[in-house]
Amino acid sequence: MGDYLKKEFGDRCKTFGFTIYKGTFSANGKQEIGTYALQEAPKNSLEYLLNSFGKNLLFFPYFVDTKI
Repeated sequence: MGDYLKKEFGDRCKTFGFTIYKGTFSANGKQEIGTYALQEAPKNSLEYLLNSFGKNLLFFPYFVDTKI
């Protein structure tokens, strides 16, 4: 997702993930970028609750005016 947004918006967009229910993610490891697997989130966690909505992706727009 980050690659797509970077191509579309360039430096005008910054992305970050703050929660995930299960799956994989890419990150800079000790020597190179790698893909890492995550365990399913435990019951009674925020991730479990968000997953119960049945959506694959929840997007919370947040805009910062950098001209302040």
